[in-house]
Amino acid sequence: DGVYMGTQLGSALDVAELERVEVLRGPQGTLYGRNATGGAINFITQKPTGEFGGKVTGEVGDDSLWGVKATVNTGTLGSVGEGLGALSATFGGMTRQRDELYENTNPNLDDFEDLDREAYRIALRWEVNDALTVDYAFDHSELNEKASPQFMVGSTPFSINPETGAQTSRSEFIENTVIGQVGGNLGIMNEFAPQFGLSP
Repeated sequence: DGVYMGTQLGSALDVAELERVEVLRGPQGTLYGRNATGGAINFITQKPTGEFGGKVTGEVGDDSLWGVKATVNTGTLGSVGEGLGALSATFGGMTRQRDELYENTNPNLDDFEDLDREAYRIALRWEVNDALTVDYAFDHSELNEKASPQFMVGSTPFSINPETGAQTSRSEFIENTVIGQVGGNLGIMNEFAPQFGLSP
């Protein structure tokens, strides 16, 4: 929705319902700043429809993989142009789980490369009148997984061969990867005339 995302970690995009994906090639610094020198990919999410409804999707797979995603659209509270206007909302949530893919040869440690992710998102649309619309979205995602095996290997100066006995204990590196992300964005659209408008 035009907000810069500096990392792909997390599951915020997994829970959002996408309206469209815009692929902008070439420098996009004028619209999106210095981080878009090589282009930009803009994920536009669906706004609350104001009509009550929802959907639930699921998945199953090997290694006890399972996932559930649910989205609910609320009805509209109020009317556009009357009183405080019309307010509608969309609530979404997802979870994805899978057993470990690799067996750890160290009997004192768990296996690794599993999936344990969850996320939720709330989107609000406030239509004050025919000219002014305010959109706000909040999302939270978290993953708690045992990462792939990693170990440090020392090297002798000016040598391409690893130093003998430099491998450290894997127990120092096979730890749970815990990542939590919180995001939000606010958009205001004010139409001054049929051919003019203002938005962030």
